[in-house]
Amino acid sequence: MEPSNNKYSIKDLEEKTGIKVRTIRLYIQEGLVPPPNGTGGGASYDDTHLLHLQAVKVLQESQLKFSGIKEALAAMSADEVRALVADSESGKRTWDSQSLQNWIRPVAPPVPTPRDFSFAAIGTPQSPQLAATPSASILGRLTRQTPQAQETWLRMSPLDGVEVQIRDDVDPKTKELVMQLMQQLQNLQ
Repeated sequence: MEPSNNKYSIKDLEEKTGIKVRTIRLYIQEGLVPPPNGTGGGASYDDTHLLHLQAVKVLQESQLKFSGIKEALAAMSADEVRALVADSESGKRTWDSQSLQNWIRPVAPPVPTPRDFSFAAIGTPQSPQLAATPSASILGRLTRQTPQAQETWLRMSPLDGVEVQIRDDVDPKTKELVMQLMQQLQNLQ
């Protein structure tokens, strides 16, 4: 979203949204709302910040958890955030039971099958997209991100005060070189 010409203080945002200053700061810290323009006493906010705060309030009414609100906002374009707030202000329901259920249930990371066990496939980031099927609600049109598979690291301590970490999926030749190095370090004792 592009910033507007309107400038607000954090106190102005509190008055316009009813969200306490402390909570606004939490939302900024957690990434639900963009950081202010400037720092300290010169920090200012614009319509983008106001819109995000209004969207957070709308999504809270849908009973989404904090993490779901963050994920939904991250998946929305600027126009979708505007539409969400506008629909809410006009009294239009911004979610339906089915779409809300899809956002309440946790999304499991993909499990590679033996045929598709490529580390490139596991590490490919998936960007949020709109679902192909039309829905009356914005949440219904958003596709949730699939959590990425966790990296596994091998942690070794060859000497007191020395630690070496190697990612478990590193190529075998590199792993072998590191293991040889570890053996040489242990021999120094």
